[in-house]
Amino acid sequence: SVQIGKWHLGDRPEYYPTAMGFDEMCHMLPYYANAYTWTDPKIYPDFPRNDPAYMKWFKETYNDGEWEGVKGQAPKKTKVFTTEDLATCDNRMADTAIKWINAHAKDSNPFFMYLCFMKLHNPTIPSPDWKGKAPGGHPYLDSLMELDHNSGRVAQAIRDAGIAENTLVVWFPDNGAWVDVWPDAGYTPFRGAKGTNFEAGFRIPAIVWWPGHVPAGRRCDEIVANMDIFATAAKLAGLPVPTHIWQDKAGKPMIFDGIDQSDLFLGKGPSKRDSFIYFEDLDFGGIRMGNYKALYTKRDTWLDYRKDKNIPSLYNLQWDPQEQHDIFFSPQSGDRMWRVIYNSDNVLNAFLKETSEIPNRPPTGAGGYVTKDSVELVMKKGMIEEALKNILKKKAGDVTRKDAK
Repeated sequence: SVQIGKWHLGDRPEYYPTAMGFDEMCHMLPYYANAYTWTDPKIYPDFPRNDPAYMKWFKETYNDGEWEGVKGQAPKKTKVFTTEDLATCDNRMADTAIKWINAHAKDSNPFFMYLCFMKLHNPTIPSPDWKGKAPGGHPYLDSLMELDHNSGRVAQAIRDAGIAENTLVVWFPDNGAWVDVWPDAGYTPFRGAKGTNFEAGFRIPAIVWWPGHVPAGRRCDEIVANMDIFATAAKLAGLPVPTHIWQDKAGKPMIFDGIDQSDLFLGKGPSKRDSFIYFEDLDFGGIRMGNYKALYTKRDTWLDYRKDKNIPSLYNLQWDPQEQHDIFFSPQSGDRMWRVIYNSDNVLNAFLKETSEIPNRPPTGAGGYVTKDSVELVMKKGMIEEALKNILKKKAGDVTRKDAK
């Protein structure tokens, strides 16, 4: 197994890919793209680079490296990563991915590659080969063409190695478009943006490719979460699929949220996921049950003020994917609304019970050490408990839990 590229799941060695189970890591970058431009005066002229106390703290905390490593060995810092490296790092990642595929194509055991290009996170700086190539002349569009090209190079390497019919490829972004930084950002047809609980923050396109196994040309709008990929890959590789209560590498119990979606991928059945809980950073935001979504917070952009709601907004995502029409008090929603709220109550209660018995892992921190406050915030779960209280209150016509059944 190998991790290549952006990680953003912890910036200290104890959180690196090779400490989390990967055999190798290459071009590992702990942060997102603009984190590597903070000290660049052309991009952040107001950065306090002349404040000795601040810069001392920053240098002690900030991880400016590109890393490689092998499980069981100390990671190696291969270079200091800067703004200039953003232009060409994806090309190097694709080159390494192709070499790794060729080296392991004939292995007797399955391999797993997690390749995360840095593009198209802002600031998008295209490589010299792609600068000015896109219609419209914007670096974002140039970088989009570059991403498409590098993705195609990796797919072609799989074909050329003769393993396309024996390799599952899943391609997807890691979050919705960051509208706040437009025009250096993607476009979304949905309401909201990255960092919000509206669909634009979470709903992303995905491509599943496996010639001879995954039906070609098929469109699917069922619920699949990126955390389902691991369980699905394990099943298709002939490995044990983790159960919901699993064990970590130290043998301690942990909650495994991924679901095997191999039947859906192979065209043999529907998605096995009928619910999804939305979190905004560490805070509960809402829950989807089938085509219905109950939302307890409301803000349309990441940088907007968060607005918590005592009564959830309710959206039918099949009829209203843009989340423009709150049907909580609509007479058309009728008993269906209360079934959704009642069932979501069961899901959230199960979540609270599990996380009380097996606490969530503390966040690793994207830009520094884990803080005591962040750990306490995870364990507090106050927002979810408040949501449950609101669900159980009598709403709209004095409907009770008994009536909802």
